[in-house]
Amino acid sequence: MRLKTHQLTYLAAKDLFNLYYTAKAVERSGVQGLFIETGVALGGSAIAIGWAKQKQREFRLYDAFGLIPPPSEKDEADVHMRYEEIKSGKSKGLGKHLYYGYV
Repeated sequence: MRLKTHQLTYLAAKDLFNLYYTAKAVERSGVQGLFIETGVALGGSAIAIGWAKQKQREFRLYDAFGLIPPPSEKDEADVHMRYEEIKSGKSKGLGKHLYYGYV
């Protein structure tokens, strides 16, 4: 899959396919509304949804486009650990690329 080859997603291939086929199923079922993605990151899942959706369906994308906001006391320990890893500059990107939140 091109999105994985070009390192545009952190999703596993099976999850990316699941996202694509779920968006296709929404289109086939005739459900009204729009698609929203929060946390666009590298854009791979947004591209997959874009391939699956009808042209006339609205699709909104949201991202902090930088360092993610800090977790709250309601977040689990793993979320706090991940935030500290990112904040410290130790998070790795895909392949040899810099982590997208540092760009």
